[in-house]
Amino acid sequence: MAFEMVPGGGIMGLNALIAILIVLCLSLTSSNIYGVEGLRSIPRQEDINKPPIKIIQMKPSSLLRGVSDEAPSIAEDSNIEFPSEDCPLGTVPIRRTRREDLVHSKSQSEPYLGDIHQLTLQYPGKHFATLDTVLDKPYHGAKALINLQNPSVEMDKYSTAQIWIENGILTEINSIQVGWAVKLILFEVHPRLYGDNGTHLTAYWTADSYNKTGCFNTLCPGFVQTHSKIALGAVYEKTSTYEGDQRRTNIKIAQDLTTGSWWLTLEDSMEIGYWPKEIFTHLKKGANYVRYGGMVYSTSGIIPPMGSSRWPDNFLRRSCYFSNIKIVNEENMLVDIDKSNMKKYTDNQHCYDLIYWGYEGKFLEQTFTFGGPSWTVGQCGIN
Repeated sequence: MAFEMVPGGGIMGLNALIAILIVLCLSLTSSNIYGVEGLRSIPRQEDINKPPIKIIQMKPSSLLRGVSDEAPSIAEDSNIEFPSEDCPLGTVPIRRTRREDLVHSKSQSEPYLGDIHQLTLQYPGKHFATLDTVLDKPYHGAKALINLQNPSVEMDKYSTAQIWIENGILTEINSIQVGWAVKLILFEVHPRLYGDNGTHLTAYWTADSYNKTGCFNTLCPGFVQTHSKIALGAVYEKTSTYEGDQRRTNIKIAQDLTTGSWWLTLEDSMEIGYWPKEIFTHLKKGANYVRYGGMVYSTSGIIPPMGSSRWPDNFLRRSCYFSNIKIVNEENMLVDIDKSNMKKYTDNQHCYDLIYWGYEGKFLEQTFTFGGPSWTVGQCGIN
């Protein structure tokens, strides 16, 4: 579908330029260097969202309170590679998806990263180290700087570090999850979501406890892509090294209180897109719990490493970590998490652990380290 410019916008004079830009952007994205593999016309977003979205937002319509201009900027640390030129006006980058990915994404039997405490026993093979809110109160978003790692993960297993935003009882969970992931799969019998060893920007959502709704990234109707360079599934080209350079990504999920939509923002100012309120039930009015941390998944053989593949300690150059951890409260203010309102959760701390540091000064603010090595099923008391 062609993108129509407003009258007086000079579309006739731009036809040749736009055609050249389309060819250029396609040639760049097809090389896979930038982590995206195609283009989509913005009006076609209506075709992939149910219920249909009548108006596509390009920016949040409400601003968070309490956002400081002095917050540390780490855009140079995130290392999501993307073209120096935007895609042509009216298009957004997308990852090319195989037909079988779309077919298998219809099956929602895989719970992925749901209410982790209630699902751990029901779905063996998943193991967690997270920092969770305790009080059942309204939240309208969360933010953290997440250390980027690239653990070695075998085929048909995965390791993640991310933020969970959730609401609803076990049978009606509404959930949005965003972070990085390595070697992700859709389900034991399904093909892998990523066919490489890279560390990918990854998102997931569901509106009914993983029964009939939800998927990774944009494999089903739901997420509305607005950024012209970065797409869900993009590769972080540089990750941290042990006792060496540390790379981070700044991830924020926040609800637009005017529209009810949930916006994903990277590096403080790059709005990637949003999940419309229409696809949710309980998250329409906000979340009632937030989690930060890591998860690994395996059904047999070697259980993947979490985080930096090492036990957490008090040295950030050796451990995977979250820092500058914040929530958006009921007053739409971005504030530090309250230590008295947080609890540590690990399903087996002999395998994976988390050390909550608390407040570590203006640069790190609220911080924790987490992770653990790989294990053979049956070791350290987990299956």
